[in-house]
Amino acid sequence: MTDNPVNHFPVYEPDAARVTEIEKEFAEENNPLNIHYDASKEVRAKGAGFYRFSADEEIRQRQMEELKNAREETGKSRAEFGAVDLRPGEVEGINASGGAGGSGPGGTGKSAALEKRKRDLEERRKLVDAKRRKKIGSPSIVEPHSSASLPTTESRSAVQAAAERPSRPESAKAVALNPADDFLAQLERDIMSGRTR
Repeated sequence: MTDNPVNHFPVYEPDAARVTEIEKEFAEENNPLNIHYDASKEVRAKGAGFYRFSADEEIRQRQMEELKNAREETGKSRAEFGAVDLRPGEVEGINASGGAGGSGPGGTGKSAALEKRKRDLEERRKLVDAKRRKKIGSPSIVEPHSSASLPTTESRSAVQAAAERPSRPESAKAVALNPADDFLAQLERDIMSGRTR
């Protein structure tokens, strides 16, 4: 042996007694695979879907069977009522292209919520139009809006002109209908004239 070998590094080599001791320690009899996860040994918050199984193998199998039956029953009832499985981030009634209805899973048309919102908006528009007509004193200035199109520039200019001209005497204007109605009417005038705040 040389005095200073370049690539020498001492390596620990256990004797035969230590090797047999290590083998006994890590043998399968000492570490059985049938030990299950015990949630009571972990201090952490579990989620809503957490289910703690029993440590007893028979009770554990019965619990697992009950859980499997409940899952199958839920699947049957979802299929019976026509529930649609959605991927994360999807919304029921909206197809993959981002539009409503169409060929998406379970979508036969636009979603009911979207239709209801459109109906509510249309009703609100009609109410605001009626209040505006009442306030400016002209019953037929603007025709009702269709849900597919916005008012034309002619109807906008008619509304703007009607809003700017005094239609009632000053004594009648002094009595305010409602501050909320006044605010909505002013907001609509601003929107129609193209001004924003």
